[in-house]
Amino acid sequence: MNFWKKLVITIIYYIVTLYCKTWRFKFRNNDIYETLIKNGKRPVMAIWHSSLLTNAFSHRHKGIVTIASDSKDGDLITFALNKWGFKVARGSSTRGGVKAALNAIKTCKKFNASCAVTVDGPKGPRNEVKTGAIFIAHRLDGIIIVVIAKPKKFITFNSWDKFVLPLPFSSIEIIYSPILHLQNNLETDRDTLQKLMTEFSREINPSCL
Repeated sequence: MNFWKKLVITIIYYIVTLYCKTWRFKFRNNDIYETLIKNGKRPVMAIWHSSLLTNAFSHRHKGIVTIASDSKDGDLITFALNKWGFKVARGSSTRGGVKAALNAIKTCKKFNASCAVTVDGPKGPRNEVKTGAIFIAHRLDGIIIVVIAKPKKFITFNSWDKFVLPLPFSSIEIIYSPILHLQNNLETDRDTLQKLMTEFSREINPSCL
């Protein structure tokens, strides 16, 4: 990364971080996740791509492993995630996706860490669960927890994922689902996660559907 690109990325990072620091978070059912971590488990947190920023900032400095695109946009995301204390494996859904997933699994095992995955990323279709999170969870402890962000005040972008940006000083609730224990079948588990995420989203925050 050349000097000017790094400078621009650094400036953007600090602007975004200052903006996000105005948010006020409240966590619901997070004891489910924290108990798993305390017991040495490595759950995979499944989130929608639309709430990527909100969930990332609310879980900073917890040593969580995640995956970022190897695109130019991914450079900024990776820089921010590293600054926020995440361990990042790079890769895309079309080039190197399996490699990135395997690197994420290896990193989770090395640091005994959980993993966060945008299940419909990096380019959709929106709210359609792909098998990446399942693939990773099968090779860890077979546990997935859905995490839904519910900001009180927000704007929605006209992007493929309907990206949600909470307004400054907005209160945001982060809600964790019950534990999903996988059955070690990729397609069956994908369908089960799709149903859980859709129903949990509809119950907690219908605006993200």
